[in-house]
Amino acid sequence: MATATTEPSTEPRAHGHYRAYTPRPFTRAERDSVTILFGGLHWRVERVLQAVLESGGHRAQVLPVATRDDLLTGREVADIGQCCPTSFTTGNLVNFLKKEAKAVGVEEVNRKYVYLTAGSCGACRFGQYHQSYELALRNSGL
Repeated sequence: MATATTEPSTEPRAHGHYRAYTPRPFTRAERDSVTILFGGLHWRVERVLQAVLESGGHRAQVLPVATRDDLLTGREVADIGQCCPTSFTTGNLVNFLKKEAKAVGVEEVNRKYVYLTAGSCGACRFGQYHQSYELALRNSGL
């Protein structure tokens, strides 16, 4: 049972932002063999981002235009609280990687691709969508 006390606590306190997980680092050594996937943005922004990444020596690929099937997949494998645009993006990512996995296998897909997405902090769920993408990929066997 906890009791109130006026004495200072001697237990160390953790400081800094909460992190649900720490993603595996994307290293310079992987630059020639790993493709950075991204999508769900305006096509002009996607092309600029692709050009910036490629001019920096990275391999970059825009996900295909999302379809109704991508929306249905996104709703099936991800958090039910996602907004519609994120459901499209989640389904698009899952369907793209499933297609690749059929061709080269799941392990090769895990070595060959990383996904780039924006994030934030605060009350909006937008900052939590990276976890939703991870959940969807796990639910899909990727």
